[in-house]
Amino acid sequence: MKFLHIGNNICGIPNTFKRAEVESGHNAKTLSFVPDLQGHISDYDHNEPSRFGRFTILLSLASSYETFIFTGDSLIWGLDILLWKLLGKKVAIHYHGSEVRGKGPRFFHRFADALFVSTPDLLESVPGAVWVPNPIFVEDYKQHYYSGLVIAHAPTDRELKGTQYLVDAFEEVHKQFPTTTLDLIEGLPYPEAIERYRKSTFLVDSLIMGIYGMVALECMAMRVPVMGYIAGNTKDIISNSGYLPIWYTSKETLKQDLITALSSSRTIMIQQAEEGHEYVKAFHNPKRCVEIIIEALGGRICT
Repeated sequence: MKFLHIGNNICGIPNTFKRAEVESGHNAKTLSFVPDLQGHISDYDHNEPSRFGRFTILLSLASSYETFIFTGDSLIWGLDILLWKLLGKKVAIHYHGSEVRGKGPRFFHRFADALFVSTPDLLESVPGAVWVPNPIFVEDYKQHYYSGLVIAHAPTDRELKGTQYLVDAFEEVHKQFPTTTLDLIEGLPYPEAIERYRKSTFLVDSLIMGIYGMVALECMAMRVPVMGYIAGNTKDIISNSGYLPIWYTSKETLKQDLITALSSSRTIMIQQAEEGHEYVKAFHNPKRCVEIIIEALGGRICT
């Protein structure tokens, strides 16, 4: 297929899909209209605020691609999907969270050939969608190294991540483990943030959302254990595909769970780290993710 991923380059995920598609023998590029805050660069990188300008740019590229995958929304609230279909394009919308969580997709999105979600909890908001796990190339990540007792946390959205619950719990835990550091990693260039994750003892992911995010995947790829809240329905979906090697916690049990993790032996830490690495390597395998996309789009494969 000839893919064009259109929209914000969230966490570099469209770039990773593009690479996976290319390595699977397809033609793929990324197109964005807003500079990415983490510095991820698209193949066609524009700073274009107007919908008309964005539409003109995409129209100029349309003849070179057969499949459009929009991140979150198409260019004109779904209305333009009809035009792309008239031009013979396959169209998919790929949702990543807040644009659809709890409110569902836009009306005209129903005319897309496929709807994708990046995490299984979003299936409740988009009935009939296909969950495509975010792909990750584990070989791109350096292995974790020990640098004292460090609990990492990425409060990209402090409310959704439940950051204050962690801060409060850590104040109590620190009395028992005074050499432990809480590293809140935010507002940093991507390479610096990755290095901070890599030297942490473990990551505490979201305590609210009920699913693991991209930072958790990157940490598992580096063999950094991950702790987070995983909702019951998400556990059920993932259990159909295999064991999820995350230390389960909640805002209510966080304090004791932190104490248990910090008291764990080096052997247990290493085992958890290895299981996380293997899970990401298998379940978030880029070629597997591409196969899911192609199957959802009708299984028509042409390079």
